[in-house]
Amino acid sequence: MKKLMKSSMTKILLTCGVGIFITLAGFWHHQTNQGYLSTLHVMNQGLGTCFGRINQSFTAMMIKDVKSPYLDKGFAQLSNACLEELRTTFKPLTNRLPKVSESLNKLNSEAVWFYEKLGKIHSPMLLGQGMDGNLSPIQERYVAIEDLKVSLSDELDAGMHRIKQIQFTDEIIMGSGLLMFLLGLGFISLQEIKQIRKRVSAEKMAVNLINNNQANVGAMVDALVSKALVDQGLVVTAQIFKDYHESLLEGMHKQIPLESEMIPSEPLKVKNDISTPAPSNVAEIKTPLQEVLNSLRSLNLNFESDDVLDIELKVEAEECSQILSTAIHKLNDRKIQGNIIKLSSELHEDRCIVNLFLANAAFNSEELEGSEDPSRLSDPYLMILSEMIKDSDITWSYGNHIDEKTNLMGMNFSFNFPRGTKVKNLISVVKGKKRDIARSLAN
Repeated sequence: MKKLMKSSMTKILLTCGVGIFITLAGFWHHQTNQGYLSTLHVMNQGLGTCFGRINQSFTAMMIKDVKSPYLDKGFAQLSNACLEELRTTFKPLTNRLPKVSESLNKLNSEAVWFYEKLGKIHSPMLLGQGMDGNLSPIQERYVAIEDLKVSLSDELDAGMHRIKQIQFTDEIIMGSGLLMFLLGLGFISLQEIKQIRKRVSAEKMAVNLINNNQANVGAMVDALVSKALVDQGLVVTAQIFKDYHESLLEGMHKQIPLESEMIPSEPLKVKNDISTPAPSNVAEIKTPLQEVLNSLRSLNLNFESDDVLDIELKVEAEECSQILSTAIHKLNDRKIQGNIIKLSSELHEDRCIVNLFLANAAFNSEELEGSEDPSRLSDPYLMILSEMIKDSDITWSYGNHIDEKTNLMGMNFSFNFPRGTKVKNLISVVKGKKRDIARSLAN
C-alpha cells in the first residue's frame, strides 16, 4: 500500500485511463452482443411464424380444402417472402453462426420446392381433376422442412446461449475496469488530501512567522519556502531558490563591515597544535550539570532550564561550559526580542543529552549542509564547536526542529555528553573577531 501511495500521479492517471477504457470497451462489446441476441430472438419468433404458414398450407392440402386461401399462390409468395426476410435479418450473423446460415438456406430452398409441388397438385384440383392424386411428394417436403425447422431452432437457442456467456464475460471485464478506475480516483483523492495537509502546514508556519513579526528573517523564509516547494515535488526549483536566496543573503552580509562583528565577551577556544598528554592516574571526573549552568549564568548568558536533571557529567567543567556557551552565543545571534533559549536534558544509560532550543529562529541552508559535511562550515561558532568536539567522547547535532509542546519551529542544538571515565585535555582560550578566528581555524 505504501508503494502505491508513493506512485507518481502519471501512473495513477494512466491506471484511471486504462480502467475507463476497459470499461467502455467491455460496455461496447456487451451492447454489440445484446444486438446479436435480440436478432436471434426475433429470428426464433419469425421462424415459428414462417413455419406456421407452411403448416397451414400443408394441412389445407392434406384435407383437400381446394378453395382454402392457404393454397393460393399469393399466400405461397408471402410464405417464401417470410423466409427470405429471415435470411436478410440473419445476414450480420452469418460469419458468427455459419451452421445457422446453412440451415436457413436449406429451409428456404425446401420451402420453395414445397410450394412448387403444392401448386402442381392444387391446380388440377381446382378444375375438379386429380382429387385422388398422390400427396407423398408434399409430405416428404413437409417432413424435411419440419426437420430443418427443429434443427434451426436448436441452433438459434445454442447461439443465444453462447452470446449470453460472452455477455457475462463482458460484465466481468466492465466490473474490473470500473474497479481500476475507482481505485485510481481513490489514490488521486488520497494524494490530494496529503498535498492539502502539506499546504496547510506550510501556511500555518507562514502565519506563525507573520504573527511573530519574523517574515523578514531570511533564514526562516529560506527554510519555509524550500519546504513548501519540496512538498509540492518541485525539488529542482527548491534548489534554485535556495542557491539564489543564499547568494542574496551573502550579498547583504558583505555590506556589513566584518570589523564590527565581534564575538561576545565570553572567551572562545581553539585547539592547540601540540596538546599536553593527560596523566595516566587522573581521578574520575564528576562535574554536576547544575554547576555548569550556574557558571554560564554568571557570564550573563540568559536561558531557561526548568527540565534539567540533577546529574553529574564525566566531562571537565570548563570544557562543558565552553561548549554550551559557544552554542548559546550562536543562538543569541539569531534571537529576536521576546524569545528565550530553553535548555533541557535527557538521561540515557551512561549518556546525558543536553538540548538548547530557540523558537522562531532557523539555521540557513549553508549551515544545515555543514552538519553533514563539517568541511563546508563557514560560521565561526559552528567551526569552533566542531573543533572542540572532534576528538572528544562528545557527539553533537544541530538543525531546525518543531517544538512538540509549543508547535513552534526553531534552532536546536543537541549535545550527547558521556557519563564514563574518558578525560579530555583542556585547550587554550583566545579572543578575537569572527574573521580572525575563522582564518585561524582554516589554517
